[in-house]
Amino acid sequence: MSTTPENQPSEAPEGPQHEPLVDGQSGVYGWFRRNQKILLYTVGMFVLVFFSVSGPMLAWVDRTFSTPPDLPSITVGGQSVSLTQEDFTVGRQVAARRGAMSVVLPMIQVGQNPDADEVFAILRRVAIAEGFEISNLEVDRAINAWLEESESGSAAQLAGQAGFGSLAEFRQVVGEAQRIGMLIRLQTLALDNSDAAILEDVIGEREKITLKVASYDESARMAELKAAGGVTDEDLRTWLDGKDDTEKQRLDVFAPNQVALILAGVKHAEYDRSEWEASYLTDLVIGEEELEKLYQADREKFKQEDGTYKTLEDEGVADQLKAKREVNEILKQILAKVRERRTEFMSAEDDAFRTANEEFLAAQNEKVEVQQALDKDPENEQFKADLQDAENKLTQRENAKNTANEAREAKFSAFDFVAAFNELTKGENGPFKGVFVHDMGGLKTGDDLKDLEIEGLELGEWPQGHLATFLNKKGQLGFQPAFTEKGTFLYQAKDLLTKPLKSWEELKPLLEDAYFGEKAQTEAEEKKDKFEAALLRLAKTKMPDKVAEIEGKKQERIDEAMTKWESDLNDELAYAKKQRDEARAGTAARRAWEKKVTQLEALLTTKPQRLNITTDEIAKAIEEEIGEEAKKHHLAVLDEAAAEAGFTVAEFGPFPRDLSRRPRFDKKYDKTVVYLFRTNSELEKDESTGLLHDAGEKRYHCAVCTDVQPLEPADVMRAEFENRRKGLATYAAMQAYQAYGQAFTLEALEQRYALTRPVGEQGMPE
Repeated sequence: MSTTPENQPSEAPEGPQHEPLVDGQSGVYGWFRRNQKILLYTVGMFVLVFFSVSGPMLAWVDRTFSTPPDLPSITVGGQSVSLTQEDFTVGRQVAARRGAMSVVLPMIQVGQNPDADEVFAILRRVAIAEGFEISNLEVDRAINAWLEESESGSAAQLAGQAGFGSLAEFRQVVGEAQRIGMLIRLQTLALDNSDAAILEDVIGEREKITLKVASYDESARMAELKAAGGVTDEDLRTWLDGKDDTEKQRLDVFAPNQVALILAGVKHAEYDRSEWEASYLTDLVIGEEELEKLYQADREKFKQEDGTYKTLEDEGVADQLKAKREVNEILKQILAKVRERRTEFMSAEDDAFRTANEEFLAAQNEKVEVQQALDKDPENEQFKADLQDAENKLTQRENAKNTANEAREAKFSAFDFVAAFNELTKGENGPFKGVFVHDMGGLKTGDDLKDLEIEGLELGEWPQGHLATFLNKKGQLGFQPAFTEKGTFLYQAKDLLTKPLKSWEELKPLLEDAYFGEKAQTEAEEKKDKFEAALLRLAKTKMPDKVAEIEGKKQERIDEAMTKWESDLNDELAYAKKQRDEARAGTAARRAWEKKVTQLEALLTTKPQRLNITTDEIAKAIEEEIGEEAKKHHLAVLDEAAAEAGFTVAEFGPFPRDLSRRPRFDKKYDKTVVYLFRTNSELEKDESTGLLHDAGEKRYHCAVCTDVQPLEPADVMRAEFENRRKGLATYAAMQAYQAYGQAFTLEALEQRYALTRPVGEQGMPE
């Protein structure tokens, strides 16, 4: 039922009547009302179509009615080709992801953006011009290979990880990178990898040199002298007696020291702590940490038959370790007390020696003072007499010191170590349990002392027994208690033999080698000096004008040096006087400057001495300069100087300068070649090494380079050629790597393809 009656109620008040403004079913409004659904669908479709095609449509209009920008052009196969905007777009895409494109794109060195963008744009256009097309099948294969190396689950996921918005875009860029990669690989395949190219690369700019060498072989001369013989055993003994201990030590003529010992100590098995506690162990506390360290140090002692070890908690283990530690502490204290008693025993002799030594030192100082006074006034007769008196006094004081020292040494060895030890190791009822004193008898070597399991001692092995042979005087005590598994003890040298000679059977071959070696060395040094002198003298005859020129400036150089010395000293003195005068009287600064002035004025009085020093220095410098100039003429005089001095002359080479790089070089070539090509292979033609000493082979050499030539194919070893051709990095691979680094830069492409930019353009278009 309608709620809006067609006729208004009669009760409604009357008022002015109006026509309705809009008829809902007629007119324009009514038409829209009747067709609104069709209109809405039409408008929606129009909007969708318009906005979807407006971009491309506008671009088409822009391309149709606007002038395209000028782009660079290149020359490919003799034809001019212009780059396109698409080339640059693809170039940017490939350059931005070139690191991820290694599956299809070689890692060429293209620099940073924007150069990289333009490089790939150029390469794309070249590839297209050369006819390279994209194969979708090959693109998919490349993506699958890439996918196998990655952790991605699908190609779409791989595309997303590589920064692409879609798989289609990913495939497109991979295809373009593959196109460019094919071009790069084909171009590098064109590199010359022939044997001739490899050989040329091996040779490069290398050179070979020929050396003329004058040599003297000290080792060969020693062998000649030894073969000739003529030396008796007495000659060898006399020769050895003339050597000091340092030389004898170098000759290795000494046998091990020998020592006669007295041992005094405590056996561990018989040790009773209660006897020692009150006198030596009151302050000793062995904590758990120390006990653990003692156990670890002696762990092997507690190894059982089944291979296991007793632990620190097992019965008796801790007691054994504590007993050993306590005995060691007891003997350390006893050793200190014994040393104190020996010091008291020797006090008078020590005082006498100390006094004699002080008087000797005073006499030494007195002589130095008198000598200094005489040096300042060499003609002073009183100073000469004072010096003689000082020397006599020094001799007397030295004799007195030596006498006092002999008395002290005698008292030192007379000290009764055994009596002191016995007194320190007994109680009211006699010696403590386990205490022993044992005289080892005669002289023994370190090896003899390693076994103390002998009758009357039974201490087992003493691995450190050789240390006792380091004692160097009678009566000397060991530096600290020694120990075996069965006891700990002190020891004293009652007698010793230091630096005994080896047996004559061992000694004679050593002495013969050293004797003839010394004679050969003496001869070698004489011949070396003679050769150097002859070489210089003969070379001077080849350059008399140069020698005269250098020597003629000697006095001029001396005068210049002395003038500078005196001028500098006067300037320094003037400055010091100025500072002294400006400083306040009585101050430390004033005194310091006064002292400086006095020193400088004193130096000015030493002009004659300074002249002598300067003359010697310049003479030495002139000699060195002439020697350097003489090297230029060594080739001309080498034979004559060698003959005069007893050197032999030989020619070596031609050899490559880098000969020392060849495998087993030091085994395949003459020792002279080995030495010279390790140290002097860079000599130029006519250049001389001067005299050299090969200390290892005991040879003297003077080498002159007589010829320098480029290396030839015949000089190249087959192994060297093969190593370059197919070594760890093959020649072809290195060529490609070099091409990747040099042939695809923007500069290289600009030159190779004659890139021409539009007027005013400085880079790639945006």
